[in-house]
Amino acid sequence: MANTCVVSSLELFNACFSEEEKAAMAAGTNMELRITFHNAAETEISKKSMNKLEENINECMAETLFMELRGYVQITVEKKNLTTKEWETIKKFNNPIGVRVDILSDYMIQEGEYCLIGSKSVAGDSFEDQDEYQETITINAVKSDFYALCFTPTSEEPIATAAPVEQASYWDKMMDKKEACLWHYFMIPFILLGLVWIAAINRKKNRVIFMAIIDIILLACAILGKDWIDWAVFGGSVVTLFIAHVIKTNSWKKKRI
Repeated sequence: MANTCVVSSLELFNACFSEEEKAAMAAGTNMELRITFHNAAETEISKKSMNKLEENINECMAETLFMELRGYVQITVEKKNLTTKEWETIKKFNNPIGVRVDILSDYMIQEGEYCLIGSKSVAGDSFEDQDEYQETITINAVKSDFYALCFTPTSEEPIATAAPVEQASYWDKMMDKKEACLWHYFMIPFILLGLVWIAAINRKKNRVIFMAIIDIILLACAILGKDWIDWAVFGGSVVTLFIAHVIKTNSWKKKRI
C-alpha cells in the first residue's frame, strides 16, 4: 500500500490531540504520532470485529447487486505515551480523518466501484469513495479499525458463446450405455445363431461346445453394456439356449429309438 496516506496533516493533528496536549506542545513538549496502513488477513481480525464487519457487509451486499468482498484493510493511529513511552492505539478520533487508500497494486483487477465498509455501530454504513481517481479510495476514517474492501463491477462481463457440440457418431452411441442403442442389440444375432445351430447340430458334445462359445460372447456383451437390460438379456439367452439344447437332445433320442 505504497500510495496510502493521510490527506491532511492538520486533520490528523486535530483528530489525535486534545486541547491540553496542543497547549503542551506549544510550550515545547514533544509528542509523537504513528499511523499504519496494513493489508490484513481475516485471521488477524478479532471475532467481535469480524461479526460486526460481516453484518455490515451482508447488509450492503443485499442493497447492491454483484458486490463482492476483495480484502481487508487495517488503519491504525497510535500516540506515544509521555509517561510509559509506549505506543497506544487511538481507538476513536476527535474528528474524521481523510485517508486515501491505494488499491491499484493490491486489489484492482477490473473496472468498477470500490468502497470500504467499517465496523461502525450503524449497520450497513459504507465509506463511499470521495475522490475521482479509480486507483484510490478516499474515506473519512473515524477510528482505528479494520475495513472491508468491496467491489461492484460497473459493466457486465461479456457472455461467453457456447462452443458447438460435436454430434456423437453411431459407434459412440453404441458404446455409450446411456443411449438407447445398447449392447443387448449385439446379442440378438448371436442368440438367433445359437438357436439355429443347436437345431442343426445332432451331436450333443458339439452343441455343448458351441453353446459355451455363444454364452461367452453374450457375457462379453453384457459386461461391456453394464446396463441392467444387458444382463437381463444375457440371463434370458442362456436359459433359452439351454432349453433349446435340452429339447434337441430329447428329440434326437426319440429319433434314434
